[in-house]
Amino acid sequence: MREFLTLVHECADFDKWKADYDADAGNRQAAGLTDLVLVRQADRPNVIALIFEVSDSAKAMAFVTSRVLREVMQKAGITGAPDVHFRRGEFTVPDSSQYLTVNCRVRDFETFRKAYAADKADRLAAGLTDVGVLRDANDPTNLLLLWSIDDMAKAKSFLESPALAEHQTKNAGLIGEPIPRFWRP
Repeated sequence: MREFLTLVHECADFDKWKADYDADAGNRQAAGLTDLVLVRQADRPNVIALIFEVSDSAKAMAFVTSRVLREVMQKAGITGAPDVHFRRGEFTVPDSSQYLTVNCRVRDFETFRKAYAADKADRLAAGLTDVGVLRDANDPTNLLLLWSIDDMAKAKSFLESPALAEHQTKNAGLIGEPIPRFWRP
C-alpha cells in the first residue's frame, strides 16, 4: 500500500499561486513528495486539490507543518486553512479532463471494499473510471474516492440515483452524507 498526501486549499489568484507553487518544487522534493495531481474545482477554480506520493513520512510531516511552507502559502495567496491528509491506498495517476472525488466515512473498510468492488460495472456504465481509494492514515474510516469522468451527465445522474444512496448506506456502510466534488486540470 502506497502513502500519499492530499491537500485542498483556496487561493486568491490561481496564476500567482501557480508561479509560487512551481518555484517551491525543490522544497517538496526535499520533503520526499512527488507531485502527482493538480486540479481545480470545476465550479470554484481558485480551489485547488493536490495529490503527492510520499517517500518519507517524517520529512513530509515536517514539511507540511513547517514555517517555510506557511510562508510560501501566505506569499502565494492561500486563503483560509488548507485541508491536509496523509492517506494510504491504491492510486493510478489519471489522464482526463474531468474528475470526481467523494469524501466519505464508512463503518468498516472491508464491508465498504466488497460493496465497492461489486459496483464496478455500474460506475463504468456511469462514465466513471476508478482512479483511487485512499484511506486517511489517522482515521481509516475516512475515505477519499477518485474517478476520471468520461460522461459528465451520466456521472451526475449516477450520483443523484436513489438506488446508489440506498446501496451506500445499506451495503457499503457509509456514515453521513458523502461529499462529491468535480475537478478539472
